Amino acid sequence: MSLQAKGLINQFVISQGVAQTQATDAITNLLSLVNSNEVSFLSLIESLGHYLVDDDSVIRLKGLTCLSEVLQRLNKEKLTKKDINVLIEFFSKKLDLTDTVQPILISLNCLILMDNFINVLISKILNSLVEIYDPKSNIASSRFLALNLLNTILTAHNSKFLNYCVNNLNDNVINCYLHISQNEKDPKNLMISFKLNAFISHNFEIENFSEELFDACFCYFPISFRAPENDPYRITGDELKLELRKVLAANDLFAKDSFPNLIEKLSSTSSIVKSDVLETINLCIQSYKLETVENYWISLWNSLKFEILHKELAINENLNDLITYYSQSENEDERTIPLILSSFQNLCSRYNAEEHEESSLKDYIILIIDELSKNLVKPDDSKSKQSTIILASIASTNLNVSNLVISRTFPVLLSYLIPQDTETASEQKILTTRQQRSLIINVSFFLDAYYKLYNLDNLKIENIQQNCSIFKFKDQILSLIQQTLVSSSTVEITLRCLSIKLIAKAFELKQFLDLNEKTLLLEILTDILLNDNNLNTYNQTISTLQMISKSNATLTLDITLPKLLIHLPDTDN
Repeated sequence: MSLQAKGLINQFVISQGVAQTQATDAITNLLSLVNSNEVSFLSLIESLGHYLVDDDSVIRLKGLTCLSEVLQRLNKEKLTKKDINVLIEFFSKKLDLTDTVQPILISLNCLILMDNFINVLISKILNSLVEIYDPKSNIASSRFLALNLLNTILTAHNSKFLNYCVNNLNDNVINCYLHISQNEKDPKNLMISFKLNAFISHNFEIENFSEELFDACFCYFPISFRAPENDPYRITGDELKLELRKVLAANDLFAKDSFPNLIEKLSSTSSIVKSDVLETINLCIQSYKLETVENYWISLWNSLKFEILHKELAINENLNDLITYYSQSENEDERTIPLILSSFQNLCSRYNAEEHEESSLKDYIILIIDELSKNLVKPDDSKSKQSTIILASIASTNLNVSNLVISRTFPVLLSYLIPQDTETASEQKILTTRQQRSLIINVSFFLDAYYKLYNLDNLKIENIQQNCSIFKFKDQILSLIQQTLVSSSTVEITLRCLSIKLIAKAFELKQFLDLNEKTLLLEILTDILLNDNNLNTYNQTISTLQMISKSNATLTLDITLPKLLIHLPDTDN
């Protein structure tokens, strides 16, 4: 080896940690010599030899750091398979030396990234990490390097070695992860640990390790971490929570532990914890196989439904506005309501009538519908609005669920408008004004579900009137509007305004009203405009007519304008 190279090594050893610029220059010049073949890599190792094995840990650290710095910047094709094999053999035996473990781990990581690294060397690294490396004896920054080393093995070269590890080193990889991640507390390390757990749990065969992998992450749940000021890693508690959720949702085998444990934590008095639990349940429902979720659905339903059914909900007749209100609430407890509704939606959205006609999922959805429908018999029942919101939310997920909900709910919801047989045709129930108000609001929520499917999601189906269940009950909905506007007293201001808003909503719905129905409703609105002297009712009517005229200008001109012109003074002025 040239004297120049030896001088550069000595310069690095002397300068490293003292005069960093000179140390960096030494590495740059060493790399130039090696990459230009003026000095072979083997010669470089030989010159570093006594530094790498010196009894003085300080000198040994500088020698190993010099080598790791060169490896980090060395051309990837420079080392031969033999070079890599020799170096891995050397480094793997040194993983128990805590004072020099960092450059060793960095060097191993660099070797994996070399072009000539071969997969048969992976087992040597994994076994050494398990048998020689002790995470409990190392500081956080060293533990991160060990976790990152495993991550590199699994993801390097576009996951080139992943299939090899899955097929040949399944247990080795899992055991290595469980060993190097144990008792971790550092936020930066937890981030990579959670990501590794999720990756391994999703890609490897974990049947024999599912409980250990679950325990390795769930012991941190719920996460209460708050980043200190001037945190160099800038890791937030929300980021840690998200990565932990991804682990729990990574494999169906976790369900037997995740769902029971999460349900138990729903009883927490902390709204923050409850929100975290619900977010996690949601992700699990979305990620697990349907047959897995079905096994726990009754338990989930029984645990979650009371979180809504026993709450006094905000006054709002629009489903989306209601959910937005709770999502943006400053009250953490109120923000759980949209999360619970999402849980119900996420499961029900997976129902497809053609694929799941005989599955238990349909039975579960029917169970929910029938249980909640009992609360709709009396529109002003204490659980009527809450039940309607749940039903309308799941009805907004897809056409199959919507038809199932509407076909079983509306005969109950609109029972006083639907005679049961010819003998009782004249014996319709008479609702109080309060019940009529509640009924209109409940119907409005279901129209919001229709709006979500056909307006927002732009669902298109053939023969919508035959294939969408709500059309079977459209006459009753229009009858409800007529009764509450034509037959009600003008002093029932709230009731009349709610009905007028329902007309506005009906006009917004794609393909819902035909021409005759639009004409009828416009005539009702025009009569209210001319005959109801209440300012609130008048303003609501004007607002609705303005909205309708934007998309139905000709019809509004034909129906409303002539009646208004008649009332103009018959004078030259």
